[in-house]
Amino acid sequence: MIQVQDVTFYYGDENKKVFNRFCLQLEKNKVYGLLGENGTGKSTLLYLLMGLLRPSEGRILVDGYDVSRRLRKALQQMYIVPEEFTLPQMRFADYVATYRPFYPAFSDEILRRCMDEFHLPLDVRIDQLSMGDKKKALMSFALATNVPYLLMDEPTNGLDVLSKKQ
Repeated sequence: MIQVQDVTFYYGDENKKVFNRFCLQLEKNKVYGLLGENGTGKSTLLYLLMGLLRPSEGRILVDGYDVSRRLRKALQQMYIVPEEFTLPQMRFADYVATYRPFYPAFSDEILRRCMDEFHLPLDVRIDQLSMGDKKKALMSFALATNVPYLLMDEPTNGLDVLSKKQ
């Protein structure tokens, strides 16, 4: 379970407050969506949930672990697909080999099925892919991590209509 407890967060000074004593509880095995206008804090909330940003006040717990402490036990339960990202200059197979050990429930079968669905080979150089194909590769890896908490920020941005359907 993810618990957001009385979180206050602001950028810079207190006049730019995004959240004020915000509370939220998210259960495992459920799908949630964040809806709101641009600039209302949707991405900020995802980064707070991952521990990439720290609240000014309050705390966020993932299965009882404070995410601001960035403990391995908490981080292995989560993965984020950000709206904007940069992938290293390497083959996707090398990327997988580098990062898969961090996720104990990683599924090679899910990865293969996703990559097949998107018509992407594992030996492709990810730095040479189009933005849409990079997102497909990252989404494939994200799904293969098999984490209980998969966070996605604008996951279909940059994908063509067919890819969005897939």
